Formats: sequence, structure tokens, C-alpha cells
Amino acid sequence: RGTDVDSRLVVHAIVLIIAEPARIAAVASDIADLDGVSAAYSVAGDEDIVVVIRAADHESLADLVTGSIAAQPGVLRTRTLIAFTLRFFTCWPPCCA
Repeated sequence: RGTDVDSRLVVHAIVLIIAEPARIAAVASDIADLDGVSAAYSVAGDEDIVVVIRAADHESLADLVTGSIAAQPGVLRTRTLIAFTLRFFTCWPPCCA
């Protein structure tokens, strides 16, 4: 998987996905197995799936989103948010002591 790269040397992005209702669980599972995907969550709200990506560069990110994620059967629409700043927490949630 593409998550072993030094986090300072990669592009971090969040992809919001609207999927066919009957395929949400399968789409999230299939996307979670793609190289470069750190996590895939099925969620409540306007989107159905939220994906966290770490890619080597913008070209790799574009290939992953357009060539692999958007091409998954059941994906109706994607919206990609590119992170400018990455913050790490030593524990989750960040309010824990």
C-alpha cells in the first residue's frame, strides 16, 4: 500500500464520494484496498464515503482518484480536497490527555 511513504514528502487528500446506496459498503471496502488509500469510511450526511489518501505527487493523486476511485462500480460522484497542512495528534480524540 502507498501509506509507507514519509508523510512530509507526499500529497494528502480527502475524497468525498456519493455512491449507489446498495453498493456503499462494497465500494468503501474495494477502495480501502487500493494502493495510496490510508482509510475509507462509510459516513452519514451528504456524502456516502470519505477516503483519506497519501500520494507521492499530484499526478499520482489524479491517477488514483480518476483512474481507480471514480472508476469503481457504484461511484456516482467524487469531490477531492487537497490538504495544505497536516497535523498529527498523539492520541485520538485530540482532546484526550
